[in-house]
Amino acid sequence: MMLKKILLCCVVSLWVLGDAGVLLPSGWEKPTGYSGTMSLIARVLASDGERYVETPGSVLAAFDTRGTCRGMVEGKSGSGGFLYRLSIASNQSAEAGLVLKVLDARAGEVFDIREEVDFVKDAVVGTTENPRILHAKPHTQELSIPLVQNWNWISFNVEQGERTLDEFLADYVPHASNDDILKSSTDFATFYNGHWDPEDFRIEPGKMYLLRKQKPGHCTMTVVGMPTDPTMPILLVKGWNWLGYTGNSPATLQAMFHPAGFQNDDILKSSTDFATFYSGAWDGDVTLTPGTGYLLRQNAAGQVDFRNAAANPAE
Repeated sequence: MMLKKILLCCVVSLWVLGDAGVLLPSGWEKPTGYSGTMSLIARVLASDGERYVETPGSVLAAFDTRGTCRGMVEGKSGSGGFLYRLSIASNQSAEAGLVLKVLDARAGEVFDIREEVDFVKDAVVGTTENPRILHAKPHTQELSIPLVQNWNWISFNVEQGERTLDEFLADYVPHASNDDILKSSTDFATFYNGHWDPEDFRIEPGKMYLLRKQKPGHCTMTVVGMPTDPTMPILLVKGWNWLGYTGNSPATLQAMFHPAGFQNDDILKSSTDFATFYSGAWDGDVTLTPGTGYLLRQNAAGQVDFRNAAANPAE
């Protein structure tokens, strides 16, 4: 689903809701004439992942696949804090895949919510004491990856979504040659006559890829997509792992979070440098950089994420 960025001052068709007099996009209205409802009690984590959407005038809404509003409510402060008590309507006893959006009054924009809602008549999701936590999706961002002739260790912190590989890597076409190769740790695609084959090859955040560029000279490939959540767990096997960086800015190796902890002599390497883990710390010259891929050797299976990236910026 394409994200909509709606500035409050630019909305043409508006509704006014609640004491805050918030201006709403066209189509955001309380539904009528439905036979059943369900109840959702929720908090919304903002797209930056650092605050909750709690500015007076913020609104949570639910929509069906046709874009019809099935429920809308302004967030309110009460005994349980700032909560959204959303009544969602339907003419069916059960209906899957309703989408949520939040109008963040502080940012002045509409954001899609990462979670969907499956309607069940008369169901209650969340409580005042334990509300459902929803996550506003960030708007799309650009990732620029510098490339050299021959093999490049790359990764992606933006998502391919429903696009084909040709669409996702369209910016690479002017720099491509027949038989260029894009490979993961398990599969590969080749470029020929302006297209990648197989066309259903998928790019996954958290994984490293090797791209062989045959044309001489340096270039930059830019891709656009939904930013990846740095807290997304990346599963690891014992031995070598092709690891992709999912942070949004350069960071030190302390950006990596391992629930079970790294072990002595675990190794992380880029195409030019490496670092080793010993006595609770990483030692080496590797910097985590968006667009770069890494090899991580684990002495035990586990998982890792980059939740600490923002707190450990590279100098």
